[in-house]
Amino acid sequence: MAKTKTRIETENGLLKNLLCAVVPEDIFLIDKSGKIYLGGYAITDKELKSLQEEISYLEKTRIWGVLTNTIANDARQRMFENAISFDDMRAGKMTLYAIALMKKVINLIKK
Repeated sequence: MAKTKTRIETENGLLKNLLCAVVPEDIFLIDKSGKIYLGGYAITDKELKSLQEEISYLEKTRIWGVLTNTIANDARQRMFENAISFDDMRAGKMTLYAIALMKKVINLIKK
């Protein structure tokens, strides 16, 4: 089932306010008119196109697959096979969240 915009906003709000987690909106902000901001500054259409081209290239590279898949698999192994304490589980989950955050930011820019 696809997540609704309201559900995503609620999840991000909870993550940010309760867990002090970084959420995609901390990196890129999109206002109601669709204008994208990076670091508080609006990016131009040229910059957006450049970012989208970079994303398209990055997703095709081997290093992107190595970084996302290998690190995610290692985190899962540490969590489910090698975890000794709750901190081991939390560290693995934080690693998976960081990878998910990168992918969310990429998907935000690709649109």
